[in-house]
Amino acid sequence: MTNLVKDLQPKGFVDLIPTVALYRPGPLGSGMVTDFIDGLHGKKEVVYMHPLLEPILKETFGVVLYQEQVMQIVQVLAGVQSRTGGSAAPCDGEEET
Repeated sequence: MTNLVKDLQPKGFVDLIPTVALYRPGPLGSGMVTDFIDGLHGKKEVVYMHPLLEPILKETFGVVLYQEQVMQIVQVLAGVQSRTGGSAAPCDGEEET
């Protein structure tokens, strides 16, 4: 965790919020952390897989970091409108409780 915070170089409390989402086995093992940090510091050009994803993923530098982003992507790309908050949950690999 210490190395992650050092690499992120947070300038305020709000900058620490992604740390919680990034410090999980999936992001740590998939390269998402490196992509996020490189995008944050301008070391890597952010490329979006589809132009409609830019407004959803801009603040996380093209990395799908939050479940809310997954749900927005499903709504925008597939045209699925969710009446319940968890209907896209089976798509993101999370277990329903």
